[in-house]
Amino acid sequence: MTNSWHNIWSRRNFEFTSDLSLDFLIKADGFDQGIGDVDSDSWVSICVAYAKAMDLQKDMSIFEFGCGAGAFLKPFYDIYRMRVAGIDLSPFLIDVARQVMPHGDFNMCSIEDYVLYEKYDVVVSNSVIHYLNREEFGTFIDKATAIAERFILISDIPNLQTKTEAEEYRKKIMLQNSIEKKYEGLCHTYFKPMELINRFKTKNWDCKLVPIGSLGSTQSRFRFSILATKI
Repeated sequence: MTNSWHNIWSRRNFEFTSDLSLDFLIKADGFDQGIGDVDSDSWVSICVAYAKAMDLQKDMSIFEFGCGAGAFLKPFYDIYRMRVAGIDLSPFLIDVARQVMPHGDFNMCSIEDYVLYEKYDVVVSNSVIHYLNREEFGTFIDKATAIAERFILISDIPNLQTKTEAEEYRKKIMLQNSIEKKYEGLCHTYFKPMELINRFKTKNWDCKLVPIGSLGSTQSRFRFSILATKI
């Protein structure tokens, strides 16, 4: 079987535990191999900062493309009592998300196959779009702008301007953790900030960089986040 990000994430599994803590969700969602490690306190601080940037309120709705086990959505569910939903390729991760957020709406589905049937106040994608090629990213933008009523947040985006340093760091960590074979032949897609900002402007969305990174993550210096607001 040809190695691909689709295959990697659709087969994503994790040693199950009865303690479905936020720390567990963060690790289950891929922040467990040294490249993007972040602790739960920093994680919650990041989510709260994003919520403040969007002035989110109780009972608003939020949808995540590539939600995994729900680590990114969990603080919005717990703290802001938001209505949460999301899709992911991994049946295991979707099952975990359903357990930790029983009032949410989670489904196993790819971005390409996702059918637009409901709108949400906020659409997010955290540390996901670098697994998409340019064509898949175009599909993501089309669907995100179609279902978002107010905001679209894309966070933890690899910055093309720091690609060389980021790839050197990534290879170093993969070698240290003996996982280079698992990801052999797989590349991240890098973006320029203005490329994404201008892409949203063509959709009639205002878009800006937000100075909220993956605090506590060693790879945050190679990443950026953007927040688009519907005009």
